[in-house]
Amino acid sequence: MDLDKLMNKHLTRYFDPSKTIPEETLQQLLRFLRSTPSSVNVQPNHFYVLATPEGKERLANNLGERFQDNGEKVLNASHTITPHHPGRCV
Repeated sequence: MDLDKLMNKHLTRYFDPSKTIPEETLQQLLRFLRSTPSSVNVQPNHFYVLATPEGKERLANNLGERFQDNGEKVLNASHTITPHHPGRCV
């Protein structure tokens, strides 16, 4: 995976639901995410990875009013990754 592409900050507005991220690439991305700094150095970083239609639909249906317009992105993305901080309310 070319990590330099992450630095381009290109925001995707549409995801092709027929495309998926290969498992090896996903694991490499998660290793990268786990190594990133966190607020007040609260580590380790944990993430929920949603890959099934049921999991993504559950998230999309519970985004709340502020983020409801992102439901289609959640449903169409190969995976949806959300941060999780055990024992902390985010």
